[in-house]
Amino acid sequence: MYYPEHNLTIRLNLIHIGLSNGYVSAAPTLYPDKYKSSFSLVSVEKDGKAFTDSNNTFAVNPATGIVTVKKDDALKAGSYKFIIKAVTTTGLTFETDLTLAMSSE
Repeated sequence: MYYPEHNLTIRLNLIHIGLSNGYVSAAPTLYPDKYKSSFSLVSVEKDGKAFTDSNNTFAVNPATGIVTVKKDDALKAGSYKFIIKAVTTTGLTFETDLTLAMSSE
């Protein structure tokens, strides 16, 4: 969201969480809701580089679009960016991103 009168941008897709903590996102908004069909995780990046989720730590609920992160002590501090795809009942597809900044502080 950008507020030009204050030259202020608020990023709603950047969340800070504690390293190794679990996380459950809110469900994404797709309007009108009746066109909601399915969601999938397209990719994960860590600090701008492709990340292989060999422990299946990250998931997207295909019916709701909710992103979950399992508690995992093997994760390293950094920014994890998820690309999520939504497919509508009309066949249109949309992609969005969510970044979780994880740190031990």
